[in-house]
Amino acid sequence: MNNVSFIDSFQFRKFTFEHAYSHDHRKQGTEWHYLAYMISGFGKLVSADSEYTLDLAPGDTFFIPKGTHYQSFWRSEGQIVFHSYAFAFLPATDHKKYRMQKLALADELADRVRCIPLAKTVDCEAVGTLYSTLAAILPLMEADPLGAEAILCNKAIRCMTRHPHAAISDIAHKCGVSESGIYNAFRHVLGITPNTQRQILLCDRAIELLTTTNRPIEEISDALGFSSSSYFRKVLFSRTGQTPSEIRKKALF
Repeated sequence: MNNVSFIDSFQFRKFTFEHAYSHDHRKQGTEWHYLAYMISGFGKLVSADSEYTLDLAPGDTFFIPKGTHYQSFWRSEGQIVFHSYAFAFLPATDHKKYRMQKLALADELADRVRCIPLAKTVDCEAVGTLYSTLAAILPLMEADPLGAEAILCNKAIRCMTRHPHAAISDIAHKCGVSESGIYNAFRHVLGITPNTQRQILLCDRAIELLTTTNRPIEEISDALGFSSSSYFRKVLFSRTGQTPSEIRKKALF
């Protein structure tokens, strides 16, 4: 992973609200995993299916996995303040699914969460502190085994990573299922098509090439199998909100 991708994979922030606040993630699930703790105020997180509800108070530590569909409600007579550590990659086995949950942590471990530094630009020390803390927390968290469709999606994504230009029918064959089966699994588990997932992987590779080489944009587009450089620019912008030139320029700072 190049430096730009590394930095963009984390957001460590302090949130402060002066009055009651709510947010709705029911239609589009979260794009990150979140580890957070309450400093002041009170919150309620309700999963879209109402299966899980978290009531949060000062001192509580909580976790929201990537892709969670939920609503949040915040209230306080004073300020509502919490620290949020967002990260794209969870160091866990493919065969576990962690749910949205409040974490019952011993004082020493809770203090380790509080010691993760907040900064606009996340550095290696901050990320190291996060992941060493997660290593201690994960065995304590409630997890469900992944269903067969989720395991299939993980296997297919690994195949796509190794064979980015393979047809979806070939990916399905490598995974031992029909093409319709792989489309259904992606729709049910991830809410996207296999082709969209392929675009995500290709955009990640494009960012790596743009920020670590001087290869022309047209050459990178061809190497990644896009039908034209204009389509490459369109797909990359839809995924990142930036043009290839903007991504390359950002890597210089």
